[in-house]
Amino acid sequence: MKPVVLLLAILSLAGPAAAARPQILFAEADFDDPGYPDGLLHVSGFDFGIGDPGVILGGMVLNVVSSTPIQVVAELPSSLASGTYNVTIVTGNRPRQSVSAEVAIGAQGLPGLPGLPGSPGLPGTNGSPGEDGAPGLACWDRNGNGSCDGLVGGPGSEDVDESGSCDALDCRGPAGEAGTDPSARIAELEARIDALEALVGNCGVEVCDGLDNDCDGQVDEGLSGCSGAAQPPAPGDLVVTEFMRNPNVVLDSVGEWFEVLNVTAHALILDGCEIRDDGGDQSPIDAVEVPPGTFFVFANNPIPDQNGGVSPDVVYAGFVLGNIDDEIVIACDGVEIDRVAYDALFPALPGASQQLDPGTMNAVENDVAANWCNSTTPFGLGDLGTPGAANGLCPL
Repeated sequence: MKPVVLLLAILSLAGPAAAARPQILFAEADFDDPGYPDGLLHVSGFDFGIGDPGVILGGMVLNVVSSTPIQVVAELPSSLASGTYNVTIVTGNRPRQSVSAEVAIGAQGLPGLPGLPGSPGLPGTNGSPGEDGAPGLACWDRNGNGSCDGLVGGPGSEDVDESGSCDALDCRGPAGEAGTDPSARIAELEARIDALEALVGNCGVEVCDGLDNDCDGQVDEGLSGCSGAAQPPAPGDLVVTEFMRNPNVVLDSVGEWFEVLNVTAHALILDGCEIRDDGGDQSPIDAVEVPPGTFFVFANNPIPDQNGGVSPDVVYAGFVLGNIDDEIVIACDGVEIDRVAYDALFPALPGASQQLDPGTMNAVENDVAANWCNSTTPFGLGDLGTPGAANGLCPL
C-alpha cells in the first residue's frame, strides 16, 4: 500500500489577535510508515484541551487513540478512499469548542533517481552494480499534480512556511531514515510547528469563501446567500446519539438529557424546530446554531450542580423521557429530522446514558436497538455518559 498523507488548508490569517481557541495546523496519516502504526490520523495544532477530544472525519466519528493539547491521534477506517474530507476536532474542555478544516489525500512523492552503474572490473569479470538513488520527497501535494507548488499566498499554495519555494518544511521528509526514525520524525514535526506558529493567531472578518476567517470554529456563518452559511436542517442532518432517561445521582425531573450530532459539513440553524414524542410531550426550540460535526446537548435543567453535571446547549420544558419506552423526535417546520423510538429491547442501566455506537451515527442505524449500549464513562456528579463528547465503542 502506498503511503497516504492528509494535508489541510491553513485557515485565513488576517486581522487582530483573538483569545485562546483551538487551531489545526496540519493532519497526516502514514499507512506504510514503520514509525507509525497503520491506519492512524495525526492532527497537530493548539488548544485541543486536556479532556477527551472528539475527532470527526467527513461525518464519521473516529476512535481517539491518544491526545495532548497539541496533537490528537485517531483510528482511520481501513476503507478510506482518496478525496477531500472535512476534519473536526471537538475539544475536551468545558465550555466545548470545535475547529474544522478541509483535508485532502495527497499523492506519493516521486521516486529517487537510480544510482550510477559501477566501474567495470578486471578483464573477464563484471563490474560491481551501482547503488539505488535516495528516494524522493513525499510532499503536501494538495492539487494532485505530483509536485510541490510554491505559489506563495495564492489559492491552494503548497508553500506552507511561505519561504518562497517548496523545501523540507513543506514536505514530510525523505522516505528513508527521516520517515522511520521516531526521534528524527519528532524533530521534523517540531521544526514544522515552529515555522507555522508565526502564521497562526490572526483572525479577520468572516467572508463567504468556505473558510473560518474569524477563527470561531464555524465556516461562513451568518452570511445570507452563502453556501457555507448556517442552513435549516434536512431529514438526517441531525442524529440522536445519546440519551439519559433514568439518572441515579439526581431526580429524573432535573437530570434527563439527550444529545444530537450535526453530521453535515455546514452549520445548522434550528429555527421553527421542536422536540416531541408520540404521546403529546412537546417543547419548542429557540433559534440556535449547531456547528458542523458538533455534539449538541438538550437538557431539562440548565444548572450542572443540579442536573448531574451536564452543561446543556439547549434547555427544554414539557418533554419527559419515559424510563421504559418513549420517542425522541426532532422536527422543523413540521418535517421530522430524526427520531429514536426506544423500548424494552434497548439497554436500560439506571444511572447510565444509552449511547449510539460511533460506527452507526446516522438517522437510519440509530433506529436499531442493537446499535445502542450503556455508557461506561463517568461524568459530572458520578453517573455514566459522554454528554457533548464523542461516544465510546459499544461491545461486539
